[in-house]
Amino acid sequence: MPQNLPYKNASLPVSERVEDLLTRMSLYEKIGQMTQLDITVINTTGKQKDVILDPKKAREMILKHHIGSFLNGEAVKPQTWFSFMSELTRISVEESRLGIPLIYGIDHIHGAGYLEGATVFPQSINLGATFNPDNAFQAGRVTGLESADIGHHWIFAPVLDLGSNPLWPRFWETFGEDPYLASEMGIAYTDGLQNNGESFPYRQVATGKHFLGYSDPKTGRDRTPVHLSMQQIHEFHRPSFQKAIDAGLKTIMTNSGEINGIPVVASHDILTKLLRDKMKFEGVLITDWDDIGKLVDFHYTARNYKEAVYSAVMAGIDMSMTPLHLQFNTCMLELVEEGRITEDRIDLSARRILTLKFELGLFENPYPRNDRHHRIGHSEYRSRALNAARESIVLLKNEKNLLPVSNPG
Repeated sequence: MPQNLPYKNASLPVSERVEDLLTRMSLYEKIGQMTQLDITVINTTGKQKDVILDPKKAREMILKHHIGSFLNGEAVKPQTWFSFMSELTRISVEESRLGIPLIYGIDHIHGAGYLEGATVFPQSINLGATFNPDNAFQAGRVTGLESADIGHHWIFAPVLDLGSNPLWPRFWETFGEDPYLASEMGIAYTDGLQNNGESFPYRQVATGKHFLGYSDPKTGRDRTPVHLSMQQIHEFHRPSFQKAIDAGLKTIMTNSGEINGIPVVASHDILTKLLRDKMKFEGVLITDWDDIGKLVDFHYTARNYKEAVYSAVMAGIDMSMTPLHLQFNTCMLELVEEGRITEDRIDLSARRILTLKFELGLFENPYPRNDRHHRIGHSEYRSRALNAARESIVLLKNEKNLLPVSNPG
């Protein structure tokens, strides 16, 4: 492919580069950009802890099926991640027809936890207990400084859900129950990660999750139904996402459950009318793990996978965290051939995904580097994490013997 094509010209506006690239892409290449697969599909053993690439599997997914994103792994040495991401990137950039770089996603929710030796910050509930947005800023900043060089472009944090239901088993992922505090902490984390000049020439993207109301299930169990009035949605659950969007948040992950009987991943009212039209979100909207498939065998709102794909895409999903098979791709192709989903609709999502990749500079700087690994676990970063932990300590006072414990001395 010639190097002087408009989409390869870094001096042109991103919008022009995106449109030029879209005109050169086949339908199936665009669908591939809308798909995210797990590391187990392309590693040597099919296990998460295996961060060793199987080039044959990777070529199958990238060159034949045009997959544009992968995720996951476990905490391994920086050099292991560097080797894995270097070869995976080389296949996407140098061997594919158009050289579109991939974007790699990972759950570094309180520090770069999927990297051996990285700085681990207190969980978000502790950061919230400090009432100090700088601690959230430093968590985002340090996560970026330690993970950007090894090719982790897409960080699945911050969690912007409210700590509404103490029975919810993921309560500790939230900044607490207050919408204002969650907003301030979410803005600070996003700023620390996305606007981190110290990671130059790399940029990373934050993900607000899980849009929305995910943390207030009636049963208290994860991924179970939520019942919310529109007043509750707008007054309590919307603000943290809205503030982060207004501050430049580029990606959002959906709630895996239901709101008032409708699975969020298939809700046009929530994902398009609310998120796109009212909240003015223009970035990439991704599902959580296998959420489209769960419309069939968990929510029972779709009779088969093709109908589930149709529901989710028409509701507003841009990328499917599929994550272990290619059914999303084949079903999308069939839906277009049947005239049920238009190529214009696919272009809408592919455009958002490609825009993100251009804005992150992945076309200019796709490869990881291994000359700054000494920054991982740096004493300054550990000091920041320790300070956040100290500030988060809460002293409880047993007034009027409310707790059944004996007061000392």
